[in-house]
Amino acid sequence: MGTKTYFHDAKQNKSSNLLEKIYTVCEHFSKSRIGALIVLENEMGLADYYSGATKLDAEFSQQLLVSLFNPQSPLHDGAVIISRTGRIAYAGCILPISSEMDFSKNLGTRHRAALGLSKESDAIILVVSEETREISLAWNGELVHQSKGQTIMNKLQEILNKA
Repeated sequence: MGTKTYFHDAKQNKSSNLLEKIYTVCEHFSKSRIGALIVLENEMGLADYYSGATKLDAEFSQQLLVSLFNPQSPLHDGAVIISRTGRIAYAGCILPISSEMDFSKNLGTRHRAALGLSKESDAIILVVSEETREISLAWNGELVHQSKGQTIMNKLQEILNKA
C-alpha cells in the first residue's frame, strides 16, 4: 500500500519550502545554461534506477544540487533522485529513455529520460535544458513546458494537490 510522501504533504505547507528551493535551483541552472534532471520520488519507490548510481543520502541543500550538476562534476550527466523524505538520495542515475517519436528537435536525452520515467512511475521529474534554458516537468506520461499562463511551479503545486 502507498505511504504518504514528503512531497504529498505540500498541502500542509511542510514541503513547499523545499519545492521552492528546488525550483529556485532550476531557475539558476536555466540562467547559467546548465542542464539538469531532478526526480522527486513519490509513493512508488525508484530502487530499480539506483543501480550504478552514487548513493548520497544527504540532507537537501541547494549548494549540493548545484555541485552535482556542475558540468565538471562526474555525476552531472545523470539524474538526481530526491527521496520521499526530501533527502538527496542518489546522483548519476540512468533513467529509461522514452521511444516516443513526436519530440521537438530542441528536446534531447534528458527530456526523453524524464518522459520515460514518468510513464513507468508516479515520480515528478524536473528538466532544465542547457540549450533552450527551458524548465519542463514530466509527470504521468506528459511533458509540460513553461508557458505564459502557467509556471512549472504552479503545475507542480497542482499535481501535489491532486495527490
